[in-house]
This record gives sequence, structure tokens and C-alpha cells, in this order.
Amino acid sequence: MFIFTILFYLSVGITILAIILAIKINPKYYWIGSLTSYFFSFLGSLSIGIYTLSITFALFALALAHKMKWIKNYLYSIVVIMISLIIWILSILIIDDAWLFYPFRLVL
Repeated sequence: MFIFTILFYLSVGITILAIILAIKINPKYYWIGSLTSYFFSFLGSLSIGIYTLSITFALFALALAHKMKWIKNYLYSIVVIMISLIIWILSILIIDDAWLFYPFRLVL
């Protein structure tokens, strides 16, 4: 079980680093941040995972919006984050947790 704790904190650190790099250097780092935040959401799924999944939704939405060249300034980023949080709220209310973490069920 200690290895899962190490993996959790390592993925949190990589997510934070990816967010900083995405803001400062290149928005492509949002993709890495969304994948690692999805991983630590899964590892924390017994306690706080469903709430940290909101970070994954926001980072994935930012990555997708930058890829589609929809983000022109910080106001567009705020709108994208708000829309992703609405989608997250609807997802946790409608979709079962097992389906939100379905890719990990395939692996494990």
C-alpha cells in the first residue's frame, strides 16, 4: 500500500508541474496534467477522488480548447473552466463512479 501513496504524491507533483509549465511555457502541458490528475483521482477514489476529478475535467477542457485555438485571453480560459465544472457536476450526479474510472477497471 505504501507504493500507492508514493504514486499518488508523485502524480500530484507532476500535475502541479504540468500546470505551471502549461501556463508559463506551452499549453500542451495541459494534456500531461490532465492524465496525471486522472491517475491521482483514481488512486484517491476511495476518499477524495470524485472531487479531484474536477481538476481533470478542467485541465482536459483547457487542453482541448487550446488545441482548437478557442482561447484568446484569460477570460476565455475562465469560461472553459466554468463549463468543464458544470459538466463535472452533471457527471458525478448522473454517472456512477465505476464508469468514471472505467479505463482503470480494464487495466486492473
